[in-house]
Amino acid sequence: MNTLDYILKPVSSELAEVDENLAQQLSRIAEDHTRINPYSRLSDRAIGHLFKAHGKLLRPALFLLSARAVGAVAPSAVAPSAVAPSAVAPSATASCAATSDALRETLVQVATSIELIHSASLIHDDVIDESMFRRGRMSVNERYGNKIAVLAGDILYTQFYSIVGTLAGVGPEMKLKLLELFTRVTRRMCFGEIYEERMRARKKPPEFADYLDTIANKTASLMSACCEAGAIVAEADVQTIELLRDFGHNLGMAYQLLDDLSDRDAVFLDAGPIVEAAAAHVSSTLSKLEQLPNNAFTERLRAIVDSVYAGQKSEPATQRV
Repeated sequence: MNTLDYILKPVSSELAEVDENLAQQLSRIAEDHTRINPYSRLSDRAIGHLFKAHGKLLRPALFLLSARAVGAVAPSAVAPSAVAPSAVAPSATASCAATSDALRETLVQVATSIELIHSASLIHDDVIDESMFRRGRMSVNERYGNKIAVLAGDILYTQFYSIVGTLAGVGPEMKLKLLELFTRVTRRMCFGEIYEERMRARKKPPEFADYLDTIANKTASLMSACCEAGAIVAEADVQTIELLRDFGHNLGMAYQLLDDLSDRDAVFLDAGPIVEAAAAHVSSTLSKLEQLPNNAFTERLRAIVDSVYAGQKSEPATQRV
């Protein structure tokens, strides 16, 4: 079985809904433009351009697997009850089904919002890096210009906040936690880009610590937030939230370190420290997983770690998961 298929199987139905929901969100953005004119059509095309080449939905998958690993059970994950249907009160059955449906909808909506924020960051990254291609297609900035690309990314960010701020069936406290978490992460990603840009502009090679700090902000912060958000939506305890936050951070660090090692286009080019640091972060991810419940979902989180680490020996990590 393909590694990616194996990893995503337990949350494949939710990811299919995320894919559909992404299309709906893009339609809603277009519908907000009440005037049909050349300018609105241009912005709609620019916003949707990135999504014509499908991403792997790794970050939504991290969120869903994390949430399910620590107790957020959606209907598709519930095993048939051993209790005869006649032994269960109809009102209780209906209430449980409604609760499960509401939870599933929350999981799908938050996962969708995560992909929007990731996509927005990719568009902005391509502008900064002057990239011509993304996912095998012309990048948004190359196709529509830097100014339109920046604004398209900004619109995707606003759609993220619109989704989370209007989640149905979620209390204000949880909404606030999610908004605070991803606001902080967005800020960190921006700082990471600034740090990297300044390092590239220097005459001397960067310090390894500065390089690691850039990775922590640019890549690891979002992966960490995806896992932490899963624990938050699952209403896990503080210790579990911290475990998944740390798991995501270490995974993100290893992911980017090994990808940089493969591509050889990072600001820091000494392979020795990169390999050593990546191995340490992989070890930390596995240590965190050992403290989480042992189930099909944590098994898939472990498979993601294995797939990322295997990228050192073959193809880039980003091509594997």
